Amino acid sequence: MNITEITKVHEAAYAIYEKNGQWAVHDAAKSGQLLCDTWNYCAPCDAESPMLGGACLVCATEET
Repeated sequence: MNITEITKVHEAAYAIYEKNGQWAVHDAAKSGQLLCDTWNYCAPCDAESPMLGGACLVCATEET
């Protein structure tokens, strides 16, 4: 997956977040609406969150 594709997924996730909040992004990733690499703990979200390209799909914080 190239950076343009990753950016588009992050933009889609942000749109979902703005409209329906954090848990809607989680639901979209679980249902396959949003592609994610993995789920990891995200400190700013204080939750296990979907990650893609090394960053959280909810808040865009990079994994450490």
